[in-house]
Amino acid sequence: MSTDVYLEDTAPVQEQLSSAELVRLGAVNPEFFNHTFFPRTFKQRSPAMVEQVWDALDSNHRLVNIQMPRGFGKTSILRAYMARRIAYGLAHTILYIGRNEGSAIRSVTWLRGQVENNRLYTSCFDIRPGKKTQDTEMQIWHGTDEYPIWIMAAGVTGGIRGINRDDFRPDLIVLDDILDDENCLTKEQRHKLTNLVYGAILGSLAPATESSDAKLAMLQTPLDQEDASTKALSDPMWKSIRFSCWTPETEDLPVHQQVSAWEERYPSKTLQDQKKAHTAQNRLSIWVRENECKLVAPETCSFRAEWLNYFEREPEIGVRVIAIDPVPPPSQHALDKNLHNNDYECIMVMQRTGNNYYILDYVTNRGHDPSWTIAQFFSLCFKYNPRTVIVESVAYQRTLAWLLRRAMEQHGRFWAIKEYTDQRPKFNRIVDALNGIASAGHLHCQRTQTDFIQQFQMYKHVPHDDVIECAALCADELNQPGFDFELGADGMGVEDDIPSLNYLMGAP
Repeated sequence: MSTDVYLEDTAPVQEQLSSAELVRLGAVNPEFFNHTFFPRTFKQRSPAMVEQVWDALDSNHRLVNIQMPRGFGKTSILRAYMARRIAYGLAHTILYIGRNEGSAIRSVTWLRGQVENNRLYTSCFDIRPGKKTQDTEMQIWHGTDEYPIWIMAAGVTGGIRGINRDDFRPDLIVLDDILDDENCLTKEQRHKLTNLVYGAILGSLAPATESSDAKLAMLQTPLDQEDASTKALSDPMWKSIRFSCWTPETEDLPVHQQVSAWEERYPSKTLQDQKKAHTAQNRLSIWVRENECKLVAPETCSFRAEWLNYFEREPEIGVRVIAIDPVPPPSQHALDKNLHNNDYECIMVMQRTGNNYYILDYVTNRGHDPSWTIAQFFSLCFKYNPRTVIVESVAYQRTLAWLLRRAMEQHGRFWAIKEYTDQRPKFNRIVDALNGIASAGHLHCQRTQTDFIQQFQMYKHVPHDDVIECAALCADELNQPGFDFELGADGMGVEDDIPSLNYLMGAP
């Protein structure tokens, strides 16, 4: 039988295979082991990331640090890992540490239930209960071992220094989501816990000279840049992996294109709706931390979420501009590396009414596609009749401006194309254009404009900045001196200074 089999129903497989075959398959395939021996715990197909989790846990690394989203089964994985190490004789003294003693006791109680009631597990691996069983520790006999296996439960702030049972130090230490909002509330608390992990807990692990298989496994949802798990990410002593609730291929895409890493349990649509809701409620950084395992402290971002205002009905009068942030043709290097579809193009419509700026609409597209740009240009221009369309006059952007003018000639409809050059770094351009109006409460968007809200709230910690860059281009144009934005009877701004004829191809 193939070792990559997934068991929808383990009973028929158990009937077809001998105990020896189940043991051999469980040794090479942790998921087979889990779904065969603990079907009540592992009811659903595990997400693809779990294979990498088990590879890390079964590796030769003594210290393993894995960051996983909330609700993705960290505790179940660690319980099964503990049971598997016991089954194959790889651990004799186990210290299971939770955020508090109660959470650790629940995991040891789970194991006790398997040892006392799971006949398939105990018969296949010749496991039987020992004489001593308490809430915080239990004894197990395995095969013909001359000494029992000890499992001890403790809270992370309990007495865990100098653990020693029958002259054996722990050869497996499990840290099961030991960090929470309460014990990581202050910098002092975070520092204390980090020192505890690197000091007393790590110091309790049996040295490699005594146990070559000794392991410390920490599975955690990160909480802060200074917590123990996040510190371990940059420590070469640890084998560290970070997982998101999204598939790796879609993690950095706009929210409507992101795909759940565990579709059976958390459908993509459910996660997308949750993210949009938290974005609209100015709680995006919390949701991203809990579900994408990304830490973005609000104080390190360029803008504050509370600066944004929201509108449902667009103002009837005002001056409108369109900005285009295009994607240039891919270089040969990008084509060779399959990076030609990594960037996004954005076209945005913004309106200024008095001192207020409104994002009326925007569209995005992945990769370089001039036909899409031209089609969207006409669609938005017909719908919103902008005063100006802004396009940079560097490199490909200069070519794009020419393409748009040629298309207008062919269609016989004209709008002002303004080419501009700005040598400032992109970060400075975005912050300079939006910081003033946003901090004063004059920047408005719609709650459905999730991509913009996300980029605004998390800038500069974003994989893509195409939408917020377009907003900056629009705001910068609408804030140029020399124009009077008092509104005329036709609903458009009355301008004291008419744009240069160099920008015009004809009258709109």
